[in-house]
Formats: sequence, structure tokens, C-alpha cells
Amino acid sequence: VRLGQERGVVLSRHKCAQQSVATMGFPVLSAGLTTLLSAVILFFCEITFFQKFGTIVLLSMIFAMIATFMLYVPLLDAAGPEGNFGNVYGALCMRKVERGHGGASAAEVVEMEEPTK
Repeated sequence: VRLGQERGVVLSRHKCAQQSVATMGFPVLSAGLTTLLSAVILFFCEITFFQKFGTIVLLSMIFAMIATFMLYVPLLDAAGPEGNFGNVYGALCMRKVERGHGGASAAEVVEMEEPTK
């Protein structure tokens, strides 16, 4: 949901969920699809263990995709964090400022610790 926050602008739950799916949806689906295809290849093996393992992997990925896009994302949309609630990055920066960060000022700590895009 952190992906939905822009500099200085806090988006609603719905916008955060939309932006998260727009940003991370394709990579997650791509990873699931490649895993599903590898499981399908295992169905053509002659060894029973590999066929059963392929079934387990296939079903696991199907259930994971269903849970991700039909359960987790709607839950985030309905009851996810709002505003700065759950902003771990802000809490970590404040903790480093309180302990001191090698003589750096608070502005320098925030500047040093900011993630790159």
C-alpha cells in the first residue's frame, strides 16, 4: 500500500489498492504464470512423483493467485491502512533520529534513508 503514496499526498484506500495492483499486478501474474507453466511441464513426466509434484505446484499457484487478487486486494481496499498508518519507513527514520545517526541532522537522516525508485 506504500506504493500508493506520493510525495506529500496521502491517497485513499481505494486509490492505494488500485495503484498497488497497477504497479505490482503484472509482475505477480507473470511469476504465477511461469510457475504454472513449469507445473504443466511436470505432467508429461513418466515418474509418478514429478506428476504429483506438478499437481501440487499447479494447485498451490492457482489458490495463491485467487487469494491474492480476489481476497487480499479487496481486503486492502475495504479495510487497509489509511493515511500514514502503517508507514514503517517513517517510524524507522524517527527511531534513527532519536538515537542519533553519526552526528547527522534529522533532515540529513531522512535524505540518506529515502528509498530510490
